[in-house]
Amino acid sequence: MRKYAERTYPRNTNALRTNECGATMVEAALTLGIFSIVVFSLLEFTLIVYRYVAVQHALSVTSRAMITGLVGSGDSRELFMKHQVQERARVYGVGLSVDNIRVCTVSGLVGSLGNCEIESAGLPNQLFALTARMPVTYFGRPLTTLETSVVMLNEPF
Repeated sequence: MRKYAERTYPRNTNALRTNECGATMVEAALTLGIFSIVVFSLLEFTLIVYRYVAVQHALSVTSRAMITGLVGSGDSRELFMKHQVQERARVYGVGLSVDNIRVCTVSGLVGSLGNCEIESAGLPNQLFALTARMPVTYFGRPLTTLETSVVMLNEPF
């Protein structure tokens, strides 16, 4: 009867040391893993920058339209601005909550542009700031919050 323990290793161990049959596959697996992590990290970073620029553009376009005092029917000017920013960001595929958008007069700002005591779009010839905050996730995990702002001067209306 044959015992299994007798043939565990080949008798010529020099043949194993010079055999490179699986070395290329192991190197390819390691390199492919690192390469895919780098590529997906770059894609994720690009999407973060795209969302930031899209929200900045939505704020800019909305503030240029709102300096004339234009208001939709039934809404306050501040709420109308928020909905306009939200709709313009949605055009670029960015979901932005109305709760993350602030409209403040520059005199009412406390600290950074996103913290205001009273939300107001201001009076004619008064500066107002339109600020949006968006949470950033990196591979599904919350990473940070980006904030972008636009400061404009109201025209006489």
